[in-house]
Amino acid sequence: MNELYYLLLPALLSGLLGSGHCIAMCGGIVSALGLSTKNRWLGVGYNLGRVGTYVLIGAITGAAASFLPTQALMPLRIIAALLVIAVGLYITGWWRVLIRLEAVGQGVWRHLQPLTKKVMPINSLPRALAAGAVWGWLPCGLVYSMLGLSIATQSASMGALVMLFFGLGTLPSMLGATLFLTLLQQVLRSRWFPTVAGVSVILMGVWMLLSLLGVAPHAH
Repeated sequence: MNELYYLLLPALLSGLLGSGHCIAMCGGIVSALGLSTKNRWLGVGYNLGRVGTYVLIGAITGAAASFLPTQALMPLRIIAALLVIAVGLYITGWWRVLIRLEAVGQGVWRHLQPLTKKVMPINSLPRALAAGAVWGWLPCGLVYSMLGLSIATQSASMGALVMLFFGLGTLPSMLGATLFLTLLQQVLRSRWFPTVAGVSVILMGVWMLLSLLGVAPHAH
């Protein structure tokens, strides 16, 4: 099955259509850091650092999964498809199960959070990159669910690529948060956006699942 269609596209769409969640989670952080009013390149640097952390975590999880037997590939991909469906349900607000995943990373974040003080104030591009790299570890159910796709690749390079595509998908909302936060929030918090975005992701997850089961057509 073509990795581009099966794993990378869902990762990209989940990042793009999960924009409302990204704004809710990180928009306040961006505003508090002053990135919405400072040099726009600081905002770009922050987001590059954040996506870089996603790529690193994707590489680590993909590499770890490579030690699993090849027989585990199908179950892992079924779980990945179910996680994409869960992302869609989370975006719509119909089922907030992904919040429970955020507890998984709380221990790691407690150790990393003190580093946020060391990168303040964010008045240079290196500091913005460092801030994004640190805040990329912030516990997030949406990020953790995408790591399920990275694990399903059983490859460090593909795991990193999956998280890169997810990170790229989040850029429109997060870069927008650094430039015109109020206007973007109005759009993403509109009544129709979560439903349309969430249902789209759910359909993608269902397609992934049916493809695995041989019911839906898929790319070769």
